Amino acid sequence: MQTYELGPPTRRSSLSTHRCFVIAVLLVACLHGPGCQSPEQAALQPLPDEKTPLTYAELFQRAKSQVGAAQEFFFADRWDEVEQVGDALQKTAARMKTLPAEAIPANKRDRFAGDLEALQAGAAELKKAGQARDATRVNAALQQLNLKIRDLRPQ
Repeated sequence: MQTYELGPPTRRSSLSTHRCFVIAVLLVACLHGPGCQSPEQAALQPLPDEKTPLTYAELFQRAKSQVGAAQEFFFADRWDEVEQVGDALQKTAARMKTLPAEAIPANKRDRFAGDLEALQAGAAELKKAGQARDATRVNAALQQLNLKIRDLRPQ
């Protein structure tokens, strides 16, 4: 069997090794750092405190993202996260209820209270269905929530 001696590292090979190491460290830091979380995980983050004002558009986008995250968790059979999204979505809908009338788009004001009640009810059903690990009920809740999010979209 023939053996080869590699000899001392050249400047070029040590730079390549160093560069690969730096890239690997940055990648790991990004994947585990707070600024690089998935949209699904971001949807589970708690709302800012009541003193932090949020607009209709911000709360709507949060609710829309939460419904999308629930869909992704459902497809992956991540039942605990489905349940958590149901809880987070209920809190988002409750926060939307605190918006002053002038913050709600004019074309949404007439149906706003009823739409929020339906959103909260759908979120509660999503949470219960996730706890029960009932795919049929989760699917039905997601369908209703998607329709309600569509109704609430700012235009």
